[in-house]
Amino acid sequence: MRDRMNEPSTMPVLLLVDDEPNVIQALKRLFRKEAIDILSATSGKQALDILAERPVDILLTDHRMPEMSGVELLSIVKERYPDTLRMILTGFTDIDTIAQCVNQGQIYKFFLKPWDDSQLILEIRQALEYRNLLQANARLNETIRAQNAELKRMNDHLEELVEERTRELKLQNAALELARDILEEIPFPILGVSTEHLIVWMNRSGRKVQGEDCCLRLGDAVEDHFDMDISEAIDRVLQNLHPEHVSRQDRTTEIIPLGGKFTGKGVILLFREDGIA
Repeated sequence: MRDRMNEPSTMPVLLLVDDEPNVIQALKRLFRKEAIDILSATSGKQALDILAERPVDILLTDHRMPEMSGVELLSIVKERYPDTLRMILTGFTDIDTIAQCVNQGQIYKFFLKPWDDSQLILEIRQALEYRNLLQANARLNETIRAQNAELKRMNDHLEELVEERTRELKLQNAALELARDILEEIPFPILGVSTEHLIVWMNRSGRKVQGEDCCLRLGDAVEDHFDMDISEAIDRVLQNLHPEHVSRQDRTTEIIPLGGKFTGKGVILLFREDGIA
């Protein structure tokens, strides 16, 4: 016999199993005021059929039944439906067998016949609270697993980004090293000058732009080595950001403003001997 098998319910489900209909009816009367959805079966096989169709929170079964005993039923339920709490009703003569099953984890609790109504109701309520805690713990563990998986995914992605950024920085550093080497070897003297007219960079040729006897040093002022017309041209280029050139004797000085993020922060002085492209 089954009760409300096809009715959807959010209440916990209690499955009663006993081959004696009067026992089933007595248990139903006992739990009729509880917020429990009650199902019933008269054999172990019928109970397994019900479990195959819908989840059951608690299974309470008699032990001595024909064809399949309560212990046999609960052993199968433990393997197939481990989340179902398993309880058994038994007589004094079977207590050693039942106690052994409890110790082996096959049975959550057992009750002796005749049972105490108040005690049985209390135990069922406590079992449902215990089951709720188990389900809440399972949900929490699932959430933690999902969060850990997401955290691992984010960490893996971050590692990929770091590796990619590291590769980019290595390439940029290699490019800068190459650019410095190229500028260093250019046969034309090149100086980098700040807005304060201080020499902040020079290539190898730039150090000797004023001749072998006058070696420029970083931090020197432009006015210490060059005529005022170059200094004045630097100011104009910094103001209007347009290149200028100053020609004197057989040499032309190109004054080129810096661009990009260094716009307005300095100029480049490029010295060319007239007649040399």
